[in-house]
Amino acid sequence: MRPVLVIIPSLAIPLIAANTLGVFNLLEWAVRDEFFRLRPPEPQENAVVIVTIDEADIQAAGHWPIPDRSLANLLIAIRAQHPRAIGLDLYRDLPEEPGHQALVEVFRSTPNLFGVEKIVNDRVSPPPVLKKLNQVALADIVLDADRKVRRGLLSAQDSQNSATVKTGLAAQVALKYLVLHRFV
Repeated sequence: MRPVLVIIPSLAIPLIAANTLGVFNLLEWAVRDEFFRLRPPEPQENAVVIVTIDEADIQAAGHWPIPDRSLANLLIAIRAQHPRAIGLDLYRDLPEEPGHQALVEVFRSTPNLFGVEKIVNDRVSPPPVLKKLNQVALADIVLDADRKVRRGLLSAQDSQNSATVKTGLAAQVALKYLVLHRFV
């Protein structure tokens, strides 16, 4: 009976120390990533739209950045489908002619559209019109030690104004959706 009292702490203490130092993180992340890949696909919700631009979109447009007119036309087409919330997950703090005024007008006339800003480290301002309308959320991300994104920020404290806490894009769009459904 006495050897058990010695063996258990002698195994537990190094394991707890290794876990505290993050020795098992890579293994844990790999297992979690695999579980996410193996889970069945979830049904898509058509009432919420997140607008992103990937390499295929840039190739289709022919150049980067995509002109404001193209983005305005895209947002008009999305708005015509009557989603409850639209998240514009790309930085649009500077005009990209042609079509800047058209994009500004779409921003003004779409109350369920949220643009993004970056407030951690290298700051990126939100679209000025959306900022005036208080339709801005965060696009900051958290990288794990293996440089992968596994978490999104629900909110973050503004590094320039510590009294201000801002909401992440996913949380802001979800809140808009829920408020329109009167769930909150």
